[in-house]
Amino acid sequence: MSVDILKLKALATAAKRDQYDCVALNDYGTAMAPAVTLELIAEIERHRQIDAEGCKPDCIFDALSNADDALSTAQQELFNTIRRAFPVGTKLRVSIRGGMELIVGVTSHCKGWWRPGEFYAKNVKTGKRQIYSHHQVLEVLP
Repeated sequence: MSVDILKLKALATAAKRDQYDCVALNDYGTAMAPAVTLELIAEIERHRQIDAEGCKPDCIFDALSNADDALSTAQQELFNTIRRAFPVGTKLRVSIRGGMELIVGVTSHCKGWWRPGEFYAKNVKTGKRQIYSHHQVLEVLP
């Protein structure tokens, strides 16, 4: 759907000027108040100007690069924090699906970017090794 913003602006201005002008209101033809339409058009025009002046493609790539660097830093910090909080050999009480709780011992940490807050632990009773998230930890046991 394409809208002629200049025509819409002119119709909204005429409808706003005289709210009893049936011809102007009929030509304007929207359920939205003319004042709201004019505010939206002004906002669209303001954003068009900002896009034309200040947001060049290289700015977008810089922003993406900065966000990617921030993500990598946050993931590395989360990995380091998990490693300090739950060192290998630490016993934990964790929650699993269905409200069950297990006692596990940390065996290693996931360093991959796709699992920065997770670690491997072995169930103390069964010996089964599994990946757990820091969100599942209920308590660090002595």
